[in-house]
Amino acid sequence: MIKVIFFDMFNVVFSGDFRKAIDKYEEEFKIKKGDLYKVIHDFQGWKDFSLGKISQEDFFKLCEYRAENFVFNGNYFFKLFRESIYSNQSVVDLIKYYSKNYIIGVISNAPREWYDVIIEDFDLEDIFKIRAVSGYLHLRKPDQEIFQKALKLAGVNGDQSIYIDDRGDRVDGAINLGMKVVIFDGDTEKLKNKMDILLDS
Repeated sequence: MIKVIFFDMFNVVFSGDFRKAIDKYEEEFKIKKGDLYKVIHDFQGWKDFSLGKISQEDFFKLCEYRAENFVFNGNYFFKLFRESIYSNQSVVDLIKYYSKNYIIGVISNAPREWYDVIIEDFDLEDIFKIRAVSGYLHLRKPDQEIFQKALKLAGVNGDQSIYIDDRGDRVDGAINLGMKVVIFDGDTEKLKNKMDILLDS
């Protein structure tokens, strides 16, 4: 019997991501397309930040140092990032519907500070009871251990859970643990139909 439903954050519960903020920043400051992405993402500092090993402040300092050909303002970038995120309201409504009978959790690769701000911005703190987020657990998908940790936090076995993600390349760890996996393609009605089948089985 299913007891817990886990959701990925980006491109499932929320749309938009830091790439949109990067595009906006590059456009505003006339930075060559792709250069800011290289500064922010393509180095160990991003992985450390998303794993909660360094703070947002330290991450932005590293990015400032790496931005040799332009000025990087971390606080302004973070403002653009927050503005780029919006909720998939139909998915949020579905989550609230299922939360009446099931424990709802998050399994997501996200820096701690970014997760906290997004959940607060959209007033979802009380919905997600289980928080298996890379910035808190120092583990990232597709590492099987992050899924194991999520199940342990929920106090359930893999076959008592459903996990929804938009990326099929990050769910092997969940499948190996017996979790029922649904890949979300943007169609909420299709998602609900697949989930209802699993919940009734």
